[in-house]
Amino acid sequence: MNVFKAVDLSIGYKGKTLFTDLNFELKTGTLTALLGSNGIGKSTLLKTISGLLDKQQGKLLINEQNVDAFSVHEFAQMVSVVLTNENVNKELSVYELVKLGRQPYTNWFDKLSEQDELLIENALNDCEIIDLKNRKLAQLSDGQLQRSLIARAVVQDTPFIFLDEPSTHLDLYHKVRLLKLLRKLCANHTKCILFSTHDLDLALQLSDEIMLLKDEKFYHNTTNNLINQGVFDRFFNTDDIVFDKERKQFVIL
Repeated sequence: MNVFKAVDLSIGYKGKTLFTDLNFELKTGTLTALLGSNGIGKSTLLKTISGLLDKQQGKLLINEQNVDAFSVHEFAQMVSVVLTNENVNKELSVYELVKLGRQPYTNWFDKLSEQDELLIENALNDCEIIDLKNRKLAQLSDGQLQRSLIARAVVQDTPFIFLDEPSTHLDLYHKVRLLKLLRKLCANHTKCILFSTHDLDLALQLSDEIMLLKDEKFYHNTTNNLINQGVFDRFFNTDDIVFDKERKQFVIL
């Protein structure tokens, strides 16, 4: 089992602190949803633990090793990231995008090995885009592009995958398909996947664990434990929306 740990972590940007003293562990084999309102700091947290933003204080550890001591290549072999509205060359084919995930192990000029090609083929199959491998990214739907970006992260062959709102712009059917894909990757490939989302009902029904940023408080536990603790009972601070614990979803009165 691989473990990603934050110890007394403080996050923010441009001199503004959003959250302090965050302590959590993320373990392989677990799908975790990061929830919170717009602007509260979900993307900041994801980018900080992904190494894209500097942390303000605290430590980040992978298997008890401080990530500050990792080289760029070493970190890229442990953590892969998919950002919202990621800027990619739409003239690339799906195969060309996905194979970029092997760069931490080779480089742009190295020929891919048979093992590299096998990883790519397996990822294309797992993400159900093998029939799209030669299609240009510009020809893809939003859902197909998200699956292609996730396949690239899978090919990077890291124990930890961090996704910033991967279900944005998808309809309900494709949101469900995407989250079920993430569950399958965690279970079948022993990945730890952390994804931010505004799809509360789907996250509560399909995630193993929840990380919640709300009212300057931070919660992290199994989904069932947080539900039983009543964390979602007054989530919206209104009598018009109530939480149904049995169905794990919000109901409008």
